[in-house]
Amino acid sequence: MSSDASCFGGQRPRALEGLLALPAELPEYPFDGHSHADNLVFELICPCGCDTFDVHAFADEEPLPPVMLTCSECGTRRICFDPKCDGYDGVVGNYQATPPPASASRTTLIADVPLWIRFEFPPDLLESGADEPWCGREADLYSWFSLVALDEQTNMLRTVFDWECA
Repeated sequence: MSSDASCFGGQRPRALEGLLALPAELPEYPFDGHSHADNLVFELICPCGCDTFDVHAFADEEPLPPVMLTCSECGTRRICFDPKCDGYDGVVGNYQATPPPASASRTTLIADVPLWIRFEFPPDLLESGADEPWCGREADLYSWFSLVALDEQTNMLRTVFDWECA
């Protein structure tokens, strides 16, 4: 397996910037979304070699973006998902940004866990053609974003963050 995963002709989604990403499969995992056939899943690894992260987001009743990852070993922080610029709505300018509610605060959703990132790409999403303003950013036109963690207390996978992007 390559440690430099790509999606469309060598393009990587912006969400993978600064990370090593190994293509993975979670065939039995019940992702939310439209179709399991159009999922791309990657195991995340920090360039320092660490494969565990803390996941931070705003939280009120449910986690809210942007989502930040912190490497458990080297402490490097990176935003892995911000709907203002990631996913289909962010890339084409459809996302109507609203700030988190005043009651929301940045919190750690889960700490020191292995993570998988999932992108769902509906097959009809890219039918428009080469004259579209997003041409060249096809890897960022996913319609659903999910982070899945291995909860080491239960030894089970669980969704830490999930967001429809189109």
